[in-house]
Amino acid sequence: MRLLDTQTFSSSTSYVFPSGAKIVIGKAIGAGGGGGGGARAAAAGTAGSGAGGGGAPYELFTVTVAEIGGTATVTIGAGGSGGAGRTSTAGGGSNADAGGTSRFGTLYFLGGRGGEGGKTATSTTAGGQGYVSNIGFVMGTTASSLGKGGIGTSNTTSANRVGRVGWRGGAGGGSGGSSQGATLNAGGAGGNYVEDGSWATDFNTWDTIATGGGGAAGTASGGNGGAGGTSQGGGGGGASSTTAGGAGGAGGAAGGGGGGGGTGQNQNGGNGGTGGDAQIVIRVYG
Repeated sequence: MRLLDTQTFSSSTSYVFPSGAKIVIGKAIGAGGGGGGGARAAAAGTAGSGAGGGGAPYELFTVTVAEIGGTATVTIGAGGSGGAGRTSTAGGGSNADAGGTSRFGTLYFLGGRGGEGGKTATSTTAGGQGYVSNIGFVMGTTASSLGKGGIGTSNTTSANRVGRVGWRGGAGGGSGGSSQGATLNAGGAGGNYVEDGSWATDFNTWDTIATGGGGAAGTASGGNGGAGGTSQGGGGGGASSTTAGGAGGAGGAAGGGGGGGGTGQNQNGGNGGTGGDAQIVIRVYG
């Protein structure tokens, strides 16, 4: 067979196949989940950060043109909206939205899960917690390493606030910074991501991007998290502060999870970052 067309879709459209088209080979990276909103602690109180959004799944597919018809509906899912940080009174932040569903013809691709909002401590808990963003899904199945966001607890090490490496896809966003009494913690960095080698010639070579993919970490003085790095990087988490919690950074397109919002100590919690949008790439043969 000969190559008839190559397309990269970053927005929704309708695609008309060229004359003689028979087979489509492609890849889809779903939309990343948004980061959870940061909690608002009482003065010198304890509260958790928003968890980073889950990085989106990455799916390779082959489909015949006969299964789709002469025109394919292409839907590019939007990254999940970040959760709002808590304002006015002490309490938890809002949960974020999952990434939107994408479509190519008869195939559908789900996005990453949204991060949960940060929690506040009570007299019976060791510390507030912004729970880990749940894993994304690929065609109804799950994988334990797939696109997790950061764990935003107030009593864990900084390593647990860093977004996870995505599984053949977008990276999880870093969680925001939390507070433990008078201690203010920085937000975590967004995760790195996994990409294929030269997808035009080899679908079986996968490269982990060890550096440069993740968003920058927040600082303990209230800074915002960095945006996701090139392509599928996860957004960095916002820091905790005595002024206002930093906002989580946006996930990189395609498919990076948004960073979680940081805790405000007797101040507003930071908003979570928006996840990166989806992307679909196809090669058409006839």
